[in-house]
Amino acid sequence: MNNDDKKEFKRISEWKQFSIMMENYLEKYTIQKYKTSSEDIDLVEIADAKYCIFSILKYAMRLHNGRGKDFDLHKIAHYAQLAYDKLQKENKNDYINSEKAG
Repeated sequence: MNNDDKKEFKRISEWKQFSIMMENYLEKYTIQKYKTSSEDIDLVEIADAKYCIFSILKYAMRLHNGRGKDFDLHKIAHYAQLAYDKLQKENKNDYINSEKAG
């Protein structure tokens, strides 16, 4: 295994750790916040991709301006995932298709 392979493997293992941490964050902090009294509606689901992208910018600017709050990076990651899923479902962005990524 050469050094590039080791770096790639480290990046993948770090992503897996990040994914587990995000799953814990979502379960602990977002599910109760965005669920309505009816278990059938998740308020995050009604947001469109533009709202998600705006939210990424909002939290990124807050961090950039030195006014970041707890979990701002978590929120950015979550909104990025939501935007990705929403755009994927809408088939509006060809660049997110796996065969074009890279």
